[in-house]
Amino acid sequence: AYYTTCYFYTGALLEMSNNQISVGTEYAWALYLRLSSGRIMHDGLNRYTKGKFGIYHLGATSLNYFVVNQSTDLTSITWNTVSSSTTDFVGIYNLDIAAIDIDTAAATDLTIDSSGVTVTTIAMTFAGVFTRGTVNIRNTIASAIALTTSTTATVSTASISDTTITGLLSLSMAAYTGSTVVVNRTSIGRVMNVGAFSAGSSLLIDQSILKNTISTYTATFINTASFAASLLEVRRSTISNVERFAMWFNAHTTSGGIHRFVDNIITTTYTTRITTGSDPVQGAIAYYTTCYFYTGALLEMSNNQVSVGTEYAWALYLRLSSGRIMHDGLNRYTKGKFGIYHLGATSLNYFVVNQSNSLTSFDFVASAALTNSIVGVMGSSIGGAVSVSAGSASNT
Repeated sequence: AYYTTCYFYTGALLEMSNNQISVGTEYAWALYLRLSSGRIMHDGLNRYTKGKFGIYHLGATSLNYFVVNQSTDLTSITWNTVSSSTTDFVGIYNLDIAAIDIDTAAATDLTIDSSGVTVTTIAMTFAGVFTRGTVNIRNTIASAIALTTSTTATVSTASISDTTITGLLSLSMAAYTGSTVVVNRTSIGRVMNVGAFSAGSSLLIDQSILKNTISTYTATFINTASFAASLLEVRRSTISNVERFAMWFNAHTTSGGIHRFVDNIITTTYTTRITTGSDPVQGAIAYYTTCYFYTGALLEMSNNQVSVGTEYAWALYLRLSSGRIMHDGLNRYTKGKFGIYHLGATSLNYFVVNQSNSLTSFDFVASAALTNSIVGVMGSSIGGAVSVSAGSASNT
């Protein structure tokens, strides 16, 4: 332990290698360190048994290397920088631990790398500008993971792969610019995505299972993040929920924003009609009443298998201002209603429902002009009405 008023100043270095360290209780510190602008070089040959880590940088710092590897019965790891940091590496490998907490101010060329970890919670907060940062979480078992950029993230990447998250994956990405979040081959209880994606940013979910089994949660995948000139893509994944929604959206998509769903299985299994709340109240995919696709935005769907448990649920509920939808006949639906509502003049839409069963109704409404578009309903069984209407239409 380096006491509270004991600092490593600029040009000072703490170097640790191949030490065997143990404490008698999980409440004790394995390593407690205060650095002003000094550095730490702590390699993966150090071995720990029990205890907590607290690494606190109180001044601008750079070229730190901190790895914890193959240690047992650890309580927590805290890495905290209250000023700027540059070219730091934090690695956490092959251990069981209750909590990992990364909290930084402005960070440039920071790498957080984790693999082979069993952990209750991982929380990473980048409070300042996050530039060319890299977060890799691999082969991990966690109850919850939270990634937060509070200011701006530029040309940064967060990757979660080959991981199991039994509870919530929380993504809070403010001003996420030219950056990417990738989730691949991962099992998750729920996903909550909030913030603002812009200028070439993307959220990609691929070959993953999102499965919520708790009825009190609104949806398995909730998106309240706006997308402008950026991409949300979910492909080759399963998204299922027991009650209200599999996928629920409540944020605008503006010019250049794309939501793309390809080769997914999307289901809700609840068999009872929900009568509380304003529509939409249950369904497979729902864009909420005040959530619009504006001019230049696109929703693209292909080869998804979508089902709901009751005919009262929405198979697809969508609000577009003057945005577009490209929905091909490879999508297959079982049960539910369609509501596609264009509130502004729109063109170049392609929407086909094909070879789907036990549908309740189909409603396609363009309140203003509908131009150069195709609406197709074919090879399907629909118990109620099929309705297509437009304020005006040409080449449609």
